[in-house]
Order: sequence, then C-alpha cells, then structure tokens
Amino acid sequence: MMAAMLNELMGPKRNADFGDTNEPDFDEPDVCKHFLVAFCPNEMFRNTKADLGYCSKIHDPALRTKYRQSSRFEKLGYEEDFLNKIRRLDDEVRRKIEKNERRLAVTQPLASVATTSEDGEVESDAQRRQKELVAEQQSSLSAKISECMDKAEKLGAQGKVDEAKEAVRQAEKFKQERTALERLLTQSSTPANHIEDLANQLSKPMEVCQVCGCFMLVNDVQQRIDDHYAGKQHMAYAKIRATIEEMDKKREEKRKKALIEGKCAARLKEHLNAKRTFSLNTASGFLFFSFCFQMSVDRRIQKFTSLLMSLSPSVSSSFLMFPIKTAHTTNFLLLG
Repeated sequence: MMAAMLNELMGPKRNADFGDTNEPDFDEPDVCKHFLVAFCPNEMFRNTKADLGYCSKIHDPALRTKYRQSSRFEKLGYEEDFLNKIRRLDDEVRRKIEKNERRLAVTQPLASVATTSEDGEVESDAQRRQKELVAEQQSSLSAKISECMDKAEKLGAQGKVDEAKEAVRQAEKFKQERTALERLLTQSSTPANHIEDLANQLSKPMEVCQVCGCFMLVNDVQQRIDDHYAGKQHMAYAKIRATIEEMDKKREEKRKKALIEGKCAARLKEHLNAKRTFSLNTASGFLFFSFCFQMSVDRRIQKFTSLLMSLSPSVSSSFLMFPIKTAHTTNFLLLG
C-alpha cells in the first residue's frame, strides 16, 4: 500500500539509479491493464461510498500510449477484461437502482400523508407527533425549573445556602435539557444530512438517480442537483455507462465489417472458381483442337500458355501437371 502510494507520488522509477533508462513494458504484471485500455475503476471510485480499494499497479500514460501504438494493440485480451469489469459494476448499480425504487414504492406512500401547519409549511404526521411530544416535554421542564427556583429562593431565605445552590444546579440542568429539546425541534425543521430522512421529515417526494442509484428530492433546489451531478461517484458511473456503450458500438461495427468482408471474399472466391472452370474448359478445347491438327509439342506449349495468361494470369498458377496423350507417347506440360 505504501509502495503504491509512493509510486503514484514519485513515479515507478523512484528507486532507479541516476541515468537508468530501464522502463517497464506495458505487458508486465505490475502494470494496470484497465488503465491501458481506458481508465482504472479503482481510481475512479476512490474516496466515495462505492470505493473499490486502492489499485497498487502502475498507471503510466506513457505506457498507455506505447500500448496503443504497438502492433499488439487490441490483441492481448485487455479490452475484454476491462469491459467485463466495468460491465459488472454497471450491473451492480442497476440492481441498486431497482432496489431503491422498490424501497421508495413502499415508503413513499406513507410519507405522502401530510397536512399544512399554521405557518403554511407542509408537515407529516410524524412531524406533528414529534412537535407535540417536544412541546409537552418543554412544558414539563419549564414547570420543574420554576419549582426548583422557588425552592432555592425559600431555602436561601431560611439560610440553607448549600441546599439552595443544589436546587439552582437542578434548575440549570432542566434548562439545559429544555435547550436541547429546542435545538432538536429546530433541526427537525431544517434540511437533514441524509436525503432520505429529509424527505421523510418534510414529506417531499423522492426519486432514484438513474445513473448512480442515490436518492434525490423531486424538484430540489438547482444547486443541490448540480452538486449531485458533479459528484465523483455519479460521474464515475456515468463514464462507465458511456464507455460500455462506446465499446459495444465499436464491436458491432467490427462485426458488421467482418461480415461484409466475409461475404465479399465468398463472392470473389465463387467468381474465381467460375472463371477457373471457364479457363479449364477453354484450355481443354484448345488441346483437343491442337491434337486434331497435329501441332508440334513446343508450339502447343507456347499457344496453351499464352491462352491461359490472356484469360486469367492468376489461373495459370493453379495448374501443376496436365497430361497430353498422343497415339505413340505421353507428354506433360509443366505450367506455373
């Protein structure tokens, strides 16, 4: 862990001697292959709620450039491993989105039961009960404070100083409790830290972010929405989804291109086979014609070769030996 942090801070060659140019290659085990392809998911989610842990491998832009310019680019399986990794992360966040949506479907109707308070603010049943309970406790504490202060005054008049001080301390304790209740009531009327608690307290409808799966208030203030979209975790999941779409699109284009090239190759092969059949038939007819007229062997070879080359220069190389039978002997034409 410490070595990886030092590598990130000072570079992987921090312990190399002066003038040492022995640089690691991109196919070495301690080089992050995900970073070579596009980015390292561990680095994307560092210090977020979805933290994947620290990546101890080398992240060197120079090695990435070297890999992309090499003849082995996209031939070592790095892209497939990277795509499988980010696809698993995308599947996990999609399951999280579905889970949170089911959770909202259960809890949201309960939070929607609300009324309007005297000051015009919307408050839920839980809020009203909480306010009533706090008000009752405040009244009880105020009564205890008054009782303690009256007791302290009477004890002081009787000359019981220590007992009077104890009554005052008890009254101060009740005052602190009442102040804490007032603070709790004030906090309950202000935005909470947790978005779900905030929505439950204020009875505002919530929605689930379709990128990172976090809870968001519907029609929230624009600043809070912008902060969410600019968050590290949201941007990481958005980049993963965009990268998956881009790589899938590139794969589909390659597949279509290979399919078209395969069809073209098949048609070309069919065309060459048809042309070769035509050439064979033509050559056979020429041989028959030459035998009928008793053409000399040298003359037949010259005419036969010229005929093949005029029909298709590539076809002549497909012939190895062609037997020519006469009445007295057998001659072989060596072609190509």
